[in-house]
Parts: sequence; structure tokens; C-alpha cells
Amino acid sequence: MTAGTIVRKFLDRPATIKTTADEIVVKFGYFRECNALKENCDKINQSNLEISWFKDKVLRFEFESEGEFKKRKSFLSAG
Repeated sequence: MTAGTIVRKFLDRPATIKTTADEIVVKFGYFRECNALKENCDKINQSNLEISWFKDKVLRFEFESEGEFKKRKSFLSAG
């Protein structure tokens, strides 16, 4: 797999970013290949990676489940 393919499939993805008092949470929308990225993000989550320039908040990744995606998709298409 080329670097461009990796960026296109795994890194150039829509996500929401939420900050709390202790965390920066990046939640990716569901996509077919998410399990490949999720494995690596789980390792980062387990390491409790602190971002020094963001007041040592812990970076955490989440992924929308297929069920959440289907529910959101049906809601949007119903309107």
C-alpha cells in the first residue's frame, strides 16, 4: 500500500473533536476499513498519550459503530 493510499483511506477522514477537562477525544465516523485503524488507535489510547502543548490533556480516539452509522444514515435520509 502506498503512502497516498494510507492517507486517503485512514488519515484523511472526517471526525469530530471534543475536549474535556482531561481529554481530547477524536471520534471518526464509520468507514469500512476502520478496524485496521482502530487497532493502532487502541494502542495510543492504552498509552494515555498526553499532549504537552494542550495542557497535558490525554489524546483518545473513538470510532462510530456500524449500528450508530446506520441509525444516523436512516435519520438523515428520512428527513
